[in-house]
Amino acid sequence: MPAPLLLAPVVAWFGSFVASSVARFIAMKVLLTALFVVVLPIVLNNLIVKIMTAIYDKAVSSVSGVSSTIIDMVGLAGYLAQSLSLPLILSILLGAVSVSFTLNLLRIK
Repeated sequence: MPAPLLLAPVVAWFGSFVASSVARFIAMKVLLTALFVVVLPIVLNNLIVKIMTAIYDKAVSSVSGVSSTIIDMVGLAGYLAQSLSLPLILSILLGAVSVSFTLNLLRIK
């Protein structure tokens, strides 16, 4: 009977190694998922805003002598859309359309 007693530490070491590897794998997946869901959109949004700001500044500086009626109208249109909650309404409407489309795809005929 000494063979199982000698094998017990090896089995315990192997079990702890597997458990720690699984725990490390799950922790890495949770961390990467959190980074992709939370951090990546913020970084991409900041990057896109910086690029668009640079393009906008370049466009405004290149047409500095020309009246900026179009730029003002875009600002006015954005202000009116925000005042009327058009982005929220559009988001709700597109969400309902996507749910309807998904339900139609899942319907069994």
